[in-house]
Amino acid sequence: MRELAVLVSLCLMLTSCGFIAARNEPDCPVGTLDVDPRGEELGNFVALQNEVRAVLANGQAPTTMREIGERVGWSMEWDRMIPLEHTSTPASVRAAAGLDDPALCIEGIPSRDPFAHKVSYPNSLFLSGGQPVERVEWFRPNPLIRYGARGYLEPDTELIIVGSQLVPVE
Repeated sequence: MRELAVLVSLCLMLTSCGFIAARNEPDCPVGTLDVDPRGEELGNFVALQNEVRAVLANGQAPTTMREIGERVGWSMEWDRMIPLEHTSTPASVRAAAGLDDPALCIEGIPSRDPFAHKVSYPNSLFLSGGQPVERVEWFRPNPLIRYGARGYLEPDTELIIVGSQLVPVE
């Protein structure tokens, strides 16, 4: 009898936890876009970062992300590069990615733990046809690349050096 009571209690507890979890999940009628793809689909992200730093250090501008990527063997199987930071919101990610359906949920936005001692580094998300292909975390707190008024870069967006950053010609 005691085992039955424990079993019933456990079932009730698990059922109530399930209802609580279900209520806290967002309603995503058209699906979820995970902006944290795994792996190096386009190429070595460290090589890309080193080349961007070299462009800045040597004043090799104007340039494009296509030119920078080709020098380090990156695939050009992407059509849009967007910023992805701990201050990003699902709405800002959808807008930069060119996805205008507010019912599409966004998952994987970097968060900043106020209790962590790690500095929050900016990220760039590379997309192809609105789908994430690769995410690069830049290993410095200040962005090396700005995205301009459009909020995204295409492979052939012309970039110039302003201060210590690459910025699009607008």
